Amino acid sequence: MMKQVKDYRISNLRVFAILTVVLGHSIILYSSSWHLMPTHVSVPLLDTLKNIINTYQMELYFFISGWCCYSSIIKSKNYQSFLQSKIKRLIIPYLLFGLLWMLPIKLALNIPAYQNVSLVKIYLDYFLGFNNGHLWFLYALFLIFVISWIINRMFIKLKWGVFMPCIHFSNANSFKYSLYFHI
Repeated sequence: MMKQVKDYRISNLRVFAILTVVLGHSIILYSSSWHLMPTHVSVPLLDTLKNIINTYQMELYFFISGWCCYSSIIKSKNYQSFLQSKIKRLIIPYLLFGLLWMLPIKLALNIPAYQNVSLVKIYLDYFLGFNNGHLWFLYALFLIFVISWIINRMFIKLKWGVFMPCIHFSNANSFKYSLYFHI
């Protein structure tokens, strides 16, 4: 049996994407296109850098995630183990960071969207995927992976090839959804 060699190109892209997200989120307050927490401080270099990052950041993440999803779907035969893996890698971090870190900070800072709203509603909305801030990606990715696994099992049984969803974001308010088939 031949040992499979790991392809480090995707790993390197993942490192680049993670560093880009950390940098982008750390300078977001200086972006002229970000209006959630506006600042009167102007730093044109950081504004330009954030605009450059915005042109590829989410597309790169979905490309990498799609590649990893495709690989994990093709390798997995058991839905239960696939689902457990995605819960452990996506939903547990989503819940832990959101419920124990992000939401308490937003409540402590008196963010307007959370004022005069019951804690039960805030936490229930978050659990259902609403008002999840920057963690929306984990929730969306989990849903895409789970649905894609089900659809791919049907396609494979019918010998139609492999289905792969691809989502393109042009900005935070619009996206295009397209399907790719690998036969």
